[in-house]
Amino acid sequence: MVHNEHNLRKIARLLSLVIFSAFLASCLASNGKGLSLPSTPSILGDPGWLLVQEAYATLKTQPGLSKPDAGHLRNGLVLEIHGRAYAEGKNSTSSILWYLVTSDEGSGWISSADCEVFASKEQALRSLGQDRQG
Repeated sequence: MVHNEHNLRKIARLLSLVIFSAFLASCLASNGKGLSLPSTPSILGDPGWLLVQEAYATLKTQPGLSKPDAGHLRNGLVLEIHGRAYAEGKNSTSSILWYLVTSDEGSGWISSADCEVFASKEQALRSLGQDRQG
């Protein structure tokens, strides 16, 4: 009886280890994608500033790749962020972080893939390598 009880405990431990390993493996396997959090200037603070990094980034009327264009933003432009939203990506299973900005082109949304975000205007300008927006 003691021998059976000891074997049952071993089997229970082994089964627990197998279940935990399977759970851990399923958490780590994410179709080649890791957990990717957007860089934000602060969690509770101001929305921040962005630096346009594409030669001509598309400004959209709403967040999303299929939404109408509202204009274009030139590389090196530093803009204040007024809002954030996730919207459709290149396929139905992905999403992209979009930033609401206002420029000479008007208000619109720019993809996070086309810019870099900073906590302050000064940091964005310093990253650009100039001391004032041109």
